Parts: sequence; structure tokens; C-alpha cells
Amino acid sequence: MDEASFWQLIDWTRAASGDDSYQHIELLVEELAKLSESDILDFDTIFDRHKDRAYNRNLWAACQVIGDGGDDSFSDFRGWLIAQGKDVYERALADPDSLADAVDPDTDTQPESFTYVSMKAFERRTGNEDMPPKARTGRVTLTGDDWEEAEKKVPRLRDKFR
Repeated sequence: MDEASFWQLIDWTRAASGDDSYQHIELLVEELAKLSESDILDFDTIFDRHKDRAYNRNLWAACQVIGDGGDDSFSDFRGWLIAQGKDVYERALADPDSLADAVDPDTDTQPESFTYVSMKAFERRTGNEDMPPKARTGRVTLTGDDWEEAEKKVPRLRDKFR
């Protein structure tokens, strides 16, 4: 699986789910499980790369405004963000406040299961619940502005959620 196929699968399953996060998760698992083990592992690698890229204080500030901002919640939030598709994801990386246009106050932006889509698809495909170990190259560094500045970057979100 390549980058373009990754985003196409995200977009197709999101559209087919009617933007219901939990239906989207199930469709992603179902469609991934139809692919080869190699494609599932590639999807997982691409997903992790985008999740790491979104490890940013400015996005974390947006997560805190939208919902819970703890470590686990921010991890789940980044999975949800990727699942919104490339356009929403890239805009949010450039300007976290752009999420004011993409999320409603009653949207669950922290469904944990987006993070486990690859694992569930791998298990469904192979019958094995353990995916091969990942080769990680060091720790991911939190990027973005300092906390005080990051919190100033989301005024439209603050207006919408408070």
C-alpha cells in the first residue's frame, strides 16, 4: 500500500460510513482485512507516521479545547484526525484552528479504536492477534509552539466549544 492508496481507503470508508466514527472504524477494519498482510502492515506504518507527525503542541491545544487533553486522549484524537482524510489532516497540521470548520461539539474526536484498526484487520485476516514487531527509530519529539502560544492558536475552536 502506498500513500495515495492509504488516503483513498480512509476517504472511501469515511464517506461510506456517513461520517459515523464507529461505522468508519468497522469499515476500515473490514476493507483492510481483505488486503494482503503486507498491505495491512504498510497501512499501519503510514498511519503511525502520520500520527507521529501530528504529535504537536498546537494540535494538543486544539484537542484540549475540543475534549479531554490527556496523553491517551491526544493519541486517540490524532487517530481520529487522520481518519478525517488528508485535506482536514493537512489543514489542521498547518492551522489547528481550522478544525473549527471540521468538528461539531457533539462529535466524538477520541474514539480509541482508530488506533487499533490495523491490528484488528491483521487479526481478522490472519487469525493471529499479534502483528509483527515494528521497527521504531527513536522517540517522537513533541513539536510546535510552547504551551502558552499553542493555546492562542485556536480562538475559533474556543468560541465554538466554550
